[in-house]
Amino acid sequence: MGSRIVIEPAANGVILEAGQLRKVFVLDPGCRSRAVHDLLREVAASVGEGLDVVVQVTDPRGVERAVATRSAKRELREDDVAEEYGVPVKTLQQWRRQATGPTYAKVGKSVFYGRADLDAFFARHRIQTTGGA
Repeated sequence: MGSRIVIEPAANGVILEAGQLRKVFVLDPGCRSRAVHDLLREVAASVGEGLDVVVQVTDPRGVERAVATRSAKRELREDDVAEEYGVPVKTLQQWRRQATGPTYAKVGKSVFYGRADLDAFFARHRIQTTGGA
C-alpha cells in the first residue's frame, strides 16, 4: 500500500486523511455507529480496489442501530450517492439537466457516478472560510 492513512481525534469526532482525501466524521450521540461505519468504508476504499472488505459496526449497549455494508463500490447509482454523500436524488437529476453536477455515465436508463468524480466535484466546490465574524 503506497498511500498513508491517518485517523486522528478532533473535538467532535475523528479526522481521516488518506492521500488527498481529508474528511471529518462527527461522533455525536445518535450517529456514532453511522460515523464509524462511514469512516471504515472510506478507509476500505482508500486501501485499494479488489479488496473484499466487509464493514459492520455495532453498539454493544444497543443505543444505536447496527450498520453493515459491503465493499465500497467504485460506481454508484443515484440512491447510493444520496445515501453516502447526502445529495438528494432530485438534486442530482437537476444538476444533470443543467450540466452543472459531477461527471456521470449513463448505461441504458441507469445513471452511475464514479467515487473519484464525486470527490473531485466536491473538492472543486469546497469553500475555505476565514473564521472571522
